[in-house]
Amino acid sequence: MNQYLIFSISSNTYAIPIDWVDRSILAVAIRQVEGHHPHLLGIIDIAGEITGVVSFRRLLGLEDKEIEVSDNLLVCQINKTRLALLVDSVICAEYCEIAQTNEAIEEGAKCPVDHFIRFNESLVPVFAFEKLLSQDVLAGVGGTDG
Repeated sequence: MNQYLIFSISSNTYAIPIDWVDRSILAVAIRQVEGHHPHLLGIIDIAGEITGVVSFRRLLGLEDKEIEVSDNLLVCQINKTRLALLVDSVICAEYCEIAQTNEAIEEGAKCPVDHFIRFNESLVPVFAFEKLLSQDVLAGVGGTDG
């Protein structure tokens, strides 16, 4: 059984493996930067370290919404790049078993869902960062020096 961080965007529930998340913090003011990657909302300062903020909504092709104080930032380290993923809310951290693999997706396909877990009697998609965040997104987020 693996532990997942379960969160919501709009009325949908999603999950990522918890070992990818350093911490979850409430949304803070995000400083806009010019000429950035389209998924990058801006940058924030976390304990003196400049961190790029990526919109999970944009990664999923959803429309942006106004950032609210109840939104959460999932601070993650991905391929040596530190970034914060903006989500609507964190539901919980939970140990879950894999309920279904994503065998319907062909090898190498661009679907960011790795597998599904069962949570509250629903199937919840679990994202694979290497599929969700392409190298160009990571390159656009990394190295931001504000």
